Amino acid sequence: ETVAPAFARFRRQNLSMDACIANYPLCTPARAILLSGLYSPQSHMTENGQTLEPVVPGLGDAFQQAGYHTGYIGKWHVYHGENTFVPKGPYRFGFEDWHVWANTNKHYDGITFNPETGERITMPGYQPTRMTDQAIDFLNQQKGAEKPWLLVVAWNPPHPPYDPPADDKDSYNPSTLKFRPNVRLSTPADDLLRPYPQLESFETLRQAEQGYYGGISAVDKEFARLLKTLDDNGMSDDTIVVYTSDHGDMMGSHGHVAMR
Repeated sequence: ETVAPAFARFRRQNLSMDACIANYPLCTPARAILLSGLYSPQSHMTENGQTLEPVVPGLGDAFQQAGYHTGYIGKWHVYHGENTFVPKGPYRFGFEDWHVWANTNKHYDGITFNPETGERITMPGYQPTRMTDQAIDFLNQQKGAEKPWLLVVAWNPPHPPYDPPADDKDSYNPSTLKFRPNVRLSTPADDLLRPYPQLESFETLRQAEQGYYGGISAVDKEFARLLKTLDDNGMSDDTIVVYTSDHGDMMGSHGHVAMR
């Protein structure tokens, strides 16, 4: 709780769904489920890098039709990979205020787009912080607005690479981190599960865990900034906040490291 206080407090004060599973624990298919409401066999989204076709109204469409102003900031990853501009139209799935980022696995000095022209814009600094800056701008613009609003903020960490700011990483002592019961080193048979990185030493895992948990602490600070903005703008009492993920991390389970 001392290294992720905002998440701990949010979990303690609200509904925590602790027995959920990812319907398809891979980035693009999982995000397609969240955006479309379709299972992967229905949307044909089964691998990273695929494009989600607008065969049904998306999440933004549903809220827009209900009278909401809709915004999306951060990782998209359901349109021709991750580094392609999405022009205005049905492939934005109803999100009007659209600030999607490219190359989100690069957690520093990331790339976003001008939402009108598609011009690539370099955003210096730690990516989640700059995404949160955009989100705070969105929230400030909605203060006093007549229309309700929906905002999706899609940070990438604690996704690999495990490279949070030093202060957050150093909050964890690698030697004290615990392993899951099914953690083991890789074997030759694990080649069947490539391209997921293999685990060759427990020292590698401890270093990965330190960066993984440090990434959680870093995002915790950005989450706290968003909640504070809601408080400062008098929005907390009539805003529903949902925090979720598209998938988890192997972290040594079955001999593998990184996202499944």
